[in-house]
Amino acid sequence: VVATIASILSSLSGPLLPIVVPIATGVVLAKWVYDTYQRTNIVLRRIMTYIVDLTCIMQILFLLAPTGPISRHVIKIAIKGYEGTCKSDVHSAIQSHCVSVTRGGGDDALEKIVRLIKDHSIKAEDVQNLRTKIGHVDLQVDEEW
Repeated sequence: VVATIASILSSLSGPLLPIVVPIATGVVLAKWVYDTYQRTNIVLRRIMTYIVDLTCIMQILFLLAPTGPISRHVIKIAIKGYEGTCKSDVHSAIQSHCVSVTRGGGDDALEKIVRLIKDHSIKAEDVQNLRTKIGHVDLQVDEEW
């Protein structure tokens, strides 16, 4: 973009230069604003995904290992459990939220994060029942990543 503008400016170095320079500067600025906004949307989506994913995986970890050390084996079980139950739903909801933010201009990312965590969290009354269903998980077994 800058090279194109520089070639245009060099060819119009005569009397049109005072008119062309502000226009070219405006084009460069508009492109920069657009690119920055697009990156902001990607960053927002990634931060939202990280927060919800980490929260849900931590809940599963504490369900599997309420006391004691947590090994890589237990972490892998928690991640696979999350991937198998609600990861795709969470990521789809975040993706659609970020698209609507881009179109609508409103930003309620924090409320969306809280809503997703509430919708996909393990309820307190379900913890004992889930622990009974899961059974014993060997917390001491360790393995490579």
